Amino acid sequence: MDKKNRIYGAKLILEYIKSGGSISKIWLAKSLNALTQEIEELARKHKIPVNKVERKELDKISDEYKGKSVIAEVSPITLYDEKFLLEQGGDRTYIFAVNIEDPQNLGAMLRSVHAFSADGLIVSNRNTTTITDSVIRASAGAVFNTKVIRVGNISNTLKKLKENQYWVYGTDVKSENSEEIRKVKFDKRSVILLGNEGKGLSPILKKACDFIVHIPCAFNSLNVSVATGIILSSVYEQRQDQ
Repeated sequence: MDKKNRIYGAKLILEYIKSGGSISKIWLAKSLNALTQEIEELARKHKIPVNKVERKELDKISDEYKGKSVIAEVSPITLYDEKFLLEQGGDRTYIFAVNIEDPQNLGAMLRSVHAFSADGLIVSNRNTTTITDSVIRASAGAVFNTKVIRVGNISNTLKKLKENQYWVYGTDVKSENSEEIRKVKFDKRSVILLGNEGKGLSPILKKACDFIVHIPCAFNSLNVSVATGIILSSVYEQRQDQ
């Protein structure tokens, strides 16, 4: 199987098994510790084939990820589409990752989406990194418990979401046209756009937003994954007060 469909490391694989992800095979070091023993027991319970090998054999299989005690061969991460997104009813909050190119940033954004109980991460087909092993690792397994929705034209998707009673919030540096995050009341049906690491949101996308918000800080801008965590923390806090 393609190495893109392998994940490495005991904690990550344990999280994947618990999430119900599809695993076709596990390679496990013969010298077990408490964590790898738990993985073996869960794998047997879920009837996942386990191949116990010497560590030098694991290093051959893992290639650049040498020193790992567990390797799993998995099915590709499920990606949902725009049709799925628009069919979801009820009150929902989505993060829209616009043209995020760094796998570490996208993985960290997924981690925040899961940590603050948002309903999913939307990405565009173009100019956004795919869900690679690097993204999975950066998410610390959160991708296994988070819906990732991939869409085509961003502006068209936003238009359709608005027609479905969503309010659209864009993020930017502080300006006369932006509101401070702490003063913003997020609607129960919200889509929050965070832009490319270097360029942010385009003027066209900013125009498509109902609100532009900024995070007060001593810098002009924050790392996009850090900004995601701060914004979702504010949204989460508001939800607890409702």
